[in-house]
Amino acid sequence: METVLKIEKVVHRGLGLGRLDGKVWLVPFTAPFDVVRARAKEIKKGYIEGELLSILEPSPLRVEPKCPYYGRCGGCHLQHINERSQPDVKAQIVKEAFERAGLRDVEVSEIVSQSPWHYRHRASLHCANGVTGFYEMGSHKICEVSSCKICVPKINDAIQTLKETLKDVPRADVEVSVDAKAQVFIVLRTDFPGAKKVAQTLFAKGAGRCVVIEHPSGRRTKIGNPDLCLKTWDENGTEIEVVVFPTVFFQVNMGLNRTLVETVLKMLSPYCGKTVFEGYCGAGNFTVGLAKGGAKVVGVDTARDALEGLDEALKKLGLDADLIIGDVAQVAQDFAKNRRTFDLVLLDPPRQGVHKALKDIGKFGAQRIVMVSCEVSTLARDVRFLCGFGYKVKRVVAIDMFPQTFHVETVCLLEVV
Repeated sequence: METVLKIEKVVHRGLGLGRLDGKVWLVPFTAPFDVVRARAKEIKKGYIEGELLSILEPSPLRVEPKCPYYGRCGGCHLQHINERSQPDVKAQIVKEAFERAGLRDVEVSEIVSQSPWHYRHRASLHCANGVTGFYEMGSHKICEVSSCKICVPKINDAIQTLKETLKDVPRADVEVSVDAKAQVFIVLRTDFPGAKKVAQTLFAKGAGRCVVIEHPSGRRTKIGNPDLCLKTWDENGTEIEVVVFPTVFFQVNMGLNRTLVETVLKMLSPYCGKTVFEGYCGAGNFTVGLAKGGAKVVGVDTARDALEGLDEALKKLGLDADLIIGDVAQVAQDFAKNRRTFDLVLLDPPRQGVHKALKDIGKFGAQRIVMVSCEVSTLARDVRFLCGFGYKVKRVVAIDMFPQTFHVETVCLLEVV
């Protein structure tokens, strides 16, 4: 079934929404005000997922994508929309996510953006049978690439070396990171018997300061210096260094990470002398600033490598925090059973959110809760749940840390009514 649609807006997953005969169509690679010809690809409950066939009348927001792989590579979704309009599109996506969760009075008070190209300091590539690149849109088929327009130049240099060196590797997942000192680190995730030789070749070619082989069993081999340097800040803007292992999670947009840290610390302030429960603290992107500002932080995460790096950074600064290696939901349940309370709560969960822990976190009696998420649909769901404990949304800030994609980092402040 083919039809002509006028696209009203862009919604979650970067899909353009149009309507015909009372039915909602969602079509990728479309922009608000486009008139398009589309084909029904899949009929789902409540909407039709369409395939773009042609642009009949282009939107004034539409531009020519810069990347030759756009439309095949699954990394970007919004390159066809001009850079000035993307932040507004994302602010609307955030607002509508809260509306769908039943929070209709929530406004995005600010949308922060910066350089829309060459901002990513980490890239996840895949290699199979001589082909190295990124997964295609909606599949595990590899789109072979020579470079990436949203990655920092040193990652693109590494891609060239990887393509040459991995051509005989049957299968591997590859993570390339560039740290705050512009040093390159490579992690090879594979069970290929010749992986060590490949890693040695990469290291000899100068592809990275360190090459780590991570076997599916969890066994690791490292060649070179694995000290990856991250930066965070305190409330006065003083720069602080945290050194971690190359597999540790960090914010890929280092340029906007400072804005993220400053936003969170301001929302939690004043925190000197206050007790803070920080779920998913990781390598301490926020923890260090809180501890330096006099907060008594309990940080919880399952990532041992991240907590070890954080602990070392705190010791160097003469600071202290109670760091717990464990599941946030389980730790929160234990605290709630023991009637432990906190003045403030900070949560920065993975994309699936923190729903399982909220029934106990809601009992902590915190005056303020700040939530950070790159998946606004689960954030809105979790915020709605917390409103049942007497909290109200006071401020929402969207930070466009992932230009050209539909992802957006959202920070939400809740206070007791």
